Amino acid sequence: MRISRHFFTSLWVFALTNTEIAAFLALSAKRADFPLTHTDAGVYAPQSTRQRQFALKENTWRSARSLYQFRLLDRKLDPNRDPRSGIIADFGARWKKHEVMPTTFTIADGALEKHAVPTIDQILNHETVDDMMRLERTGHEIAISGTAGRVTR
Repeated sequence: MRISRHFFTSLWVFALTNTEIAAFLALSAKRADFPLTHTDAGVYAPQSTRQRQFALKENTWRSARSLYQFRLLDRKLDPNRDPRSGIIADFGARWKKHEVMPTTFTIADGALEKHAVPTIDQILNHETVDDMMRLERTGHEIAISGTAGRVTR
């Protein structure tokens, strides 16, 4: 398994929580197992694989949402899945029709080159329009304040 040196030199290893690191390492292992799939469509780990191969509980796997928010991951959502909660609209009917798709992730190696602490601080404390657009479809109205591109909800 390959992990960018920037994960360490840009201090991500110290800025992320234990659960975020565990989710990142699991996705890194999936990328190593399926490099072409990772590049083309992204990788995912079904619940059985998360438990059997990585011993990850559901709350640990949900840390991938923070990794996405911090721009360390890109994701491809099922269009009927709420991006913040992960809830799938009309799950029962869609499951019967085999229309439920997993969220797939691609590790954004270039993002690891940015220093962790200022990046996380900017995203959590000084949210920009780009940050809001990344989390898209939340139902919140976005109001742009000032020229800095900061947003309020």
